[in-house]
Amino acid sequence: LDLFTAANPLANYGLLGVGGVVVAVALVAGEAVPV
Repeated sequence: LDLFTAANPLANYGLLGVGGVVVAVALVAGEAVPV
């Protein structure tokens, strides 16, 4: 996977973007829904 992302920086940035969205949604859900 490291070689794949190293050979495809755009794919690497895409994965980082998706991860950021997931984290943002998780934070918003955590704030909106009291545990």
